[in-house]
Amino acid sequence: VQVDVVLRVSDPSMLALFDKQSASMPGGKQREIIAMAIRVIGDKPLDALLTTEGKQALANELKATLNDLLADSTSGMITDVYFCGFLFQ
Repeated sequence: VQVDVVLRVSDPSMLALFDKQSASMPGGKQREIIAMAIRVIGDKPLDALLTTEGKQALANELKATLNDLLADSTSGMITDVYFCGFLFQ
């Protein structure tokens, strides 16, 4: 599965969290965010990702999981998760 995900955030200052590296976060948060998204998506059975309902459930789970991950780093939150591409092979 290859998935292209777009996240909408409530506060533009959150965009710094998605930088690979910065002076305030030398390790960056982007890798942690990607790893968490891969884990959530990878835990889903393929047939659950084929339906509209399954994709919506996945978007909701990603939003909740990533907001939990980012809670200590920002007062903003992820408001929406969009899938721009979903490729199955």
